Amino acid sequence: METRQQLLEINLKEVQLHGDVDLNGIAQKLDGYSGSDITSVCRDAAMMQMRRATENLSMTQIQEQA
Repeated sequence: METRQQLLEINLKEVQLHGDVDLNGIAQKLDGYSGSDITSVCRDAAMMQMRRATENLSMTQIQEQA
């Protein structure tokens, strides 16, 4: 489980997480996932956050924020 938590930390180091995110608890739920699976889960979660943040913005507004 420690390895899964480390993978989460590595893959989410550039993502701003809410203070109540429990990476240890998430790591426990990822039992049986490969390193590649965990990386994909993290990438999908980060993209979901980005989609929510930009869903009501125009392309110009998104480019201005970049």
